Order: sequence, then structure tokens, then C-alpha cells
Amino acid sequence: MVEALLRIHVVAEGSECDVKCIKADRYRTDFEDVVEELDELFKLGFFAKSFNSEVRKALHSYTHSGAMQVPRRFDGNTITPSYTAGEKWDVVRMCTLAFAMGTVIVTGSTRLPRKSSRAIARPARSG
Repeated sequence: MVEALLRIHVVAEGSECDVKCIKADRYRTDFEDVVEELDELFKLGFFAKSFNSEVRKALHSYTHSGAMQVPRRFDGNTITPSYTAGEKWDVVRMCTLAFAMGTVIVTGSTRLPRKSSRAIARPARSG
């Protein structure tokens, strides 16, 4: 989800070279550079704080079956996923945030004219 969210931002406002690399599946995210660039571009102040070096190490470890992922595959002596309810909700929150941010970015990148902010006319009540 994190990678997809970052790529949505890069496609919406990135260089032509980055977009071509994404289309050709050759784009590799350099978290150290891209998070600061995205924060600056979108005036967020979110990515650099959220994806510090510890978070990047954890994401890398989970993505590539590193040491952080192995203990998550066991519950005592049983091979089964081992996540707390809070951790599961964190994933739901992150996915929801990523979807919402992606929607805003994709919609904004279409450069369509905005609709009037006037209230929608409602039919008159009878009787």
C-alpha cells in the first residue's frame, strides 16, 4: 500500500522519466529522496515524518521476508499469523488513508473544472 500510494503521487506530479519507468515496471522507490520531494510538492509534511529510517527498514524487512516478518508467522509453536487487533486496525487505517489520498491525487491530476459549490436544489415538499 505504501509503495502504491507513493507511486500515485509520482505519476500525478512526477517527471516524465519517472512516469515512463513506472509504466515499464522499472521504477524503484528511493524512500529517502522521494518522501521529502512529495512533502515539498504537495505541502504535506507527512511522508518524511511517517517514513523515517526505522519505518523504511521495517517496510523493507516485511516486503522481502526479512527478520521482522519471520516471528509474525508463528504463534508460540504454531505456524499461524501473529498480529494484534491494533496492528490489524493500523493496516485498515493505512489502506483507507492510501485510498483516500490516491483518489484526491488522481482526481486532482485530471485537471477537470470544479463544479459549483452551491447546494444541490431539492424538490419542494408537498403538503
